[in-house]
Amino acid sequence: PTAALGARGDGGDGEAGAGLEVGGGLAWSAGMPGLDAEAAGRMLLAHRGDVREWGASAALRLAPRDDGRGLSLDLRPSLGRAESGVARLWDDGVDLAPGESLGAARLDVETGYGLALRRRGVWTPYAGLAAAQAGDRAWSAGVRLRTEPGFSLDIGVRRAENATGQTNHNVAIDFHMKW
Repeated sequence: PTAALGARGDGGDGEAGAGLEVGGGLAWSAGMPGLDAEAAGRMLLAHRGDVREWGASAALRLAPRDDGRGLSLDLRPSLGRAESGVARLWDDGVDLAPGESLGAARLDVETGYGLALRRRGVWTPYAGLAAAQAGDRAWSAGVRLRTEPGFSLDIGVRRAENATGQTNHNVAIDFHMKW
């Protein structure tokens, strides 16, 4: 079980003023390695002005073996604003994005398969899909490279399309190295 409580007081007006958020969840891990599930919810309990915000999410994950090889699957349905707004309260306030609905449903899915790379790392091609009730959707694909000790490289492409037909294309390269 998890619990979270967040508060904000910046002396502003309306949606920029004080707020209080509460959240909680429950995580479960199967007896077999690599299978786990979780459920979480959050709600803005009080906020200066007439603002309502809540969210709920679930996740089912099949992780590859400890060495990273094998099938991975991540399935995440959500309703409303499921991600915690505690940190976002400090940065962005509680405004909704244009066209976003408080009760909007969303589904994110990603799958990949880790392959051994000369006994020193794992190469994982992956593909993902995100779809929202409002008609927004995104497709992604890429490859992750993880080697020992502490090197990772993720190269991916993403195409997002909103309900009005506008598209956005991204190429991302994420590199991490520990020493």
